[in-house]
Amino acid sequence: MVIAFIGTSCTKENNTECNTPILLKFKAVINVNGESVEAGKDDVKELILYVFNAQEEFIESHYADIGSTITLSYPNHEELHLVCWGNSASDQQTLPTMGVGDKLDESLIAIITDGTRVTQTTAMHPDNLFHSRKKIIINEVQSSGVEMVLYHKVASVSIIAEGLADLSTRVDEDYSYVFRSGKSHVNFTGNPNGDDVHHYQAAELIADSHESGIFNILPSDESAEVDIYKGADVIATISQDSDGNPIKSKEGELLNIRADFSVDGDINVSVAITPWGEKKIWKNFE
Repeated sequence: MVIAFIGTSCTKENNTECNTPILLKFKAVINVNGESVEAGKDDVKELILYVFNAQEEFIESHYADIGSTITLSYPNHEELHLVCWGNSASDQQTLPTMGVGDKLDESLIAIITDGTRVTQTTAMHPDNLFHSRKKIIINEVQSSGVEMVLYHKVASVSIIAEGLADLSTRVDEDYSYVFRSGKSHVNFTGNPNGDDVHHYQAAELIADSHESGIFNILPSDESAEVDIYKGADVIATISQDSDGNPIKSKEGELLNIRADFSVDGDINVSVAITPWGEKKIWKNFE
C-alpha cells in the first residue's frame, strides 16, 4: 500500500522547495526464541507517524500500517524528525493532543490511573507499545527511501506464587499482586519518565499456583517490588530473588517472578527474563 502526502509546489527560485518526495517504509521487530524477528499486523495493529521540523517542532501526523510505504513531501524543509508509535491508539494509554509547533521532547504518552485497588492507587497496563525515532536530511535520502524500524517500549511481567493456601482443600482465597515499578509516561524520545506507578493484578488459582497472567508496564531503571495481598492485607513483599539480586524488567522481554511459600518460615524467590510472550516453565528445584 502506498499513501501519498504532497506538500507545496517546487519553484526554480527556491531550491529548498525542490526536495524529492521521500518513500518511508515501516517494519517492527520482536524477540522470538531469543532472536529478532520481523513482526506482523497481528503484533502491531496500527501506526501513528508524527512529523517534526529541524527545530523538533510538530508539523503534522499520519496513520500507517506495518509493511506499508507512504510518500512524504515537505519542500520547504531540509531536515525532518520523525517519531512513530505502534499500538498507541487504544484506551489503555492517553495520546497527546498535538498542535503545530509543539516540541518533540515535551510530547509524551501517559499511563491511565484506574483507581484504588486493595490499599494502593494503581495504573492500567499499557498496550503493546512500539516506538521508532529517526532524523532525516532530505537531500541525502536515497531513491530507495527510508525505513523506520520499531521496537518494544514496554516490558511484560508474570508473577506466580506457590504454597499460599491449603491447596488440598482447593479453596481459592482472595489473593492479588501489586507490582511496584514502572513509570507513568513515555516521551517521544522513547524514554519512560514521570511518576512511579503501581500495577494491580488479581491472582488466579491454576493447578497448584496462584498466577497473575502476563501484563505490560513501562519499565524503569529502578528495581521492582511485589506486594502479595490476601484480601486487603499485605502478607509478603518481594524486592529481590533468593540470591539477593534486584528484580528488574527489560523492554521487549518477559520478567518472570516465582515466589515459593511451601517451605515453612521461608520464601524462595526465583526471577528469570525470557523472550516476549514466552513464560518460564518453573521446575520444583528452581
